[in-house]
Amino acid sequence: MPKYDHVIFDVDGTLIDTEKAVMYSLQKMLKIDYNREVQLSDLNFVLGIARDFCIASTWNHRYRPS
Repeated sequence: MPKYDHVIFDVDGTLIDTEKAVMYSLQKMLKIDYNREVQLSDLNFVLGIARDFCIASTWNHRYRPS
């Protein structure tokens, strides 16, 4: 078994964008465990603040044209 000196946890997607993997796995779990077919767009709430909302909010707050 290899010995590692360091382990990196990327829980917020900074290093690797895991958004799609999280969404697909949640969608699959809902189908298998609960027999519910849910569209990916209906699962966006699990990712916290939506990317587009976050970008728009930041743009409007900090970079508002004079």
